[in-house]
Amino acid sequence: IDDSFVKRLRKWMSIVLIFECTVAFLQFFIGGPILHFFAPKDVYVGQIFVRKGVDFIYPTGTRVFGTVGRFDLLGNFLCLLMLIVVGLSYEYYGEKMYRRQKWLLQLFIITTSVVLLLTYSRMSWIGFYLGFCFMLFIKKKINILIWFLLPIILTFSLLAMYGNSNLFVNYTQTRETLVQRYLQIFTSSYWKIALGHDRLGVIVNVPPEVFAKSPFVGFGLGIVEYGSTKGLSS
Repeated sequence: IDDSFVKRLRKWMSIVLIFECTVAFLQFFIGGPILHFFAPKDVYVGQIFVRKGVDFIYPTGTRVFGTVGRFDLLGNFLCLLMLIVVGLSYEYYGEKMYRRQKWLLQLFIITTSVVLLLTYSRMSWIGFYLGFCFMLFIKKKINILIWFLLPIILTFSLLAMYGNSNLFVNYTQTRETLVQRYLQIFTSSYWKIALGHDRLGVIVNVPPEVFAKSPFVGFGLGIVEYGSTKGLSS
């Protein structure tokens, strides 16, 4: 790939990430009007209803969503672009980077990582962590072992400190700490809800049902309704 193309790609991806992070920080610190301004609205084309907006916005300081409308979508977006930008930076520049460039890249990683945490999107946290470890692995970096083991040790330490009693999963709960949000993944109540009504339940339960009845062509989108997809028609 041409170096000039890589530079332009990295530049524009970085600009988009900085913009989304700026909006997310405003939502975190100001909330109120900023949250409502960027919240998805009902969309009509003429008299035709296209998309439903949101009826509920999480309180200020939790689950920022930038301009994409949902906290988990912002988390996925940040995770993907962060890994691409960081990967391109080290792959094409590596040791060629000046000290100032390295400092700016580190600041960039820290800032975007903070916003990623503020999305409260657990799968995005895990995705970025695994992606970062994979990059270290393919670059044969010795500190891969440290980055891999440190979160595991920290997780067990936090579980020992908090215990399961403070981590009960309640979907009506809007105020929870980052630690609670993360450690809920390791509770039985989380997996019971996830397998029963959440996206994980759709992934685990719908494919066997479809495959058993129509293994080659399926039924089409939205035909098999389950859990969080119930009521969708497409």
